[in-house]
Amino acid sequence: MGFKACQETEVPKVTVVFLALKDQRGERDPSDNLGSKELLVQLVGVNGLPGFNGTEGRPGPPGPKGDTGDKGTPTELAVRLVPGKARGRVEVNVEGVWGTVCDDSFDTVDGKVICKMLGYQTAVSTYVASPGSGKIWLDELGCLGIESDIFNCRHSGVGIHNCNHNEDAGVQCV
Repeated sequence: MGFKACQETEVPKVTVVFLALKDQRGERDPSDNLGSKELLVQLVGVNGLPGFNGTEGRPGPPGPKGDTGDKGTPTELAVRLVPGKARGRVEVNVEGVWGTVCDDSFDTVDGKVICKMLGYQTAVSTYVASPGSGKIWLDELGCLGIESDIFNCRHSGVGIHNCNHNEDAGVQCV
């Protein structure tokens, strides 16, 4: 015994197919106990609600190893703190020669740029450091705090100053 379509009616966005139990010859099976007005209805073309997502599968195997990167060139330090790593007199390197920074106009914003160059977050204080020697490279610094290099800050010019080493700037980084 199989189902045979008796009548198909189009409804907007839904196709309704009326089915009745028929035998293989197309005759109604008298043993199905259906009254003459009972029909089976099948809706065609109606989407139900989406089902639940399945469980997440196991991770796949690791991918192949990537290519070796280019060898970097070590960068020469442009700034350091003497005598410590996080606190000390500010010294800058100009063409391989270390020199100091004058404390005229030097503040924590200038110090922040120096501290960030050294890998710290910020400067918590500035002070007049113990006197250095040699060149005084920078004076009248005017950083905005967004510079990545102290030499990108406003200053009076490399090597141009009106200071002595008893005015060398120091900074405390954190």
